[in-house]
Amino acid sequence: TLNQMIISAYLNEHDWKGQITKYNDLYRSRRDAMLEALAKYLPAGVTHTRPEGGFFVWLTLPEGIDTYALLQQGVKAGVIFIPGAAFSPSGQADNKLRLAFCSVDEKTIDEGVQRLSGLLKNEISKL
Repeated sequence: TLNQMIISAYLNEHDWKGQITKYNDLYRSRRDAMLEALAKYLPAGVTHTRPEGGFFVWLTLPEGIDTYALLQQGVKAGVIFIPGAAFSPSGQADNKLRLAFCSVDEKTIDEGVQRLSGLLKNEISKL
């Protein structure tokens, strides 16, 4: 079909393997920047995953912090995340959140993690 011919021509004429390597390097750099910022700024009591693939880091906050409520504060502070309950059919992941690192540069990641950490410190102090 026409679609198959277009894809075949692209694969024959472009360095798609090099493009994959380029993006792997870019995303690894951004992931590492996020992990470094999390290690530097996160308050005690907050843990996070270390992804070996994908585009997201998951944070687990102390019990009693509702990440849906925290999201509104995040929007006001200029930092966005996805509440973990959005990924749970039972809505039981209230104290978890997902951070994306693939679409922003390292400087922005550092700034975002600093802002988020300030919000988290404030919420933890209320427990």
